[in-house]
Amino acid sequence: LTMAAGRTYTPIATTTISGSSVATVDFTSISGSYTDLVVVCSIRGTQATSTVTLLQVCNANRGNLYDGITLKGDGTSATSARYNYTDGTWYYAPMGLVPAASTTSGTFSSQIINCNNYSNTTTYKTFIARSGAAGYETQAIVNMFFQTPAISRLTYYLSAGNFDIGSTITLYGIAAA
Repeated sequence: LTMAAGRTYTPIATTTISGSSVATVDFTSISGSYTDLVVVCSIRGTQATSTVTLLQVCNANRGNLYDGITLKGDGTSATSARYNYTDGTWYYAPMGLVPAASTTSGTFSSQIINCNNYSNTTTYKTFIARSGAAGYETQAIVNMFFQTPAISRLTYYLSAGNFDIGSTITLYGIAAA
């Protein structure tokens, strides 16, 4: 397998939370000039209990948008679950667990989300997310987005609380190899 010479990951945008916590990180006007997107995060929430990160595809129609599978383990046990959103009201997908603010100071969840074929207008989109935090748990989630429009906007937020100070979220474009 040979990779193309030069840069393969191109940083599109980075948000680092400073000053005060924020509820959402929004990537808008995403160029369709890449084959895939990757979101790389180091995040901590302000909530009292653990929560999940959610990724919203903002330029989509509502209804029957996602199916997904989640696998997680904490060193002593492992679980899995399958879910689908077919009630017409869901338009975001879970991407990973974030520890409670009460966990050890400085504990951030690392998350990597791959969005394949985001600019292709003839195929469904797949999101593959991996996350983990020291002393907490590791999780892998696969989501299928059942729509074909090119993705030009992604909004990232938590199901409870805000992104805490020091959290960093970077969006990369992957060039065709």
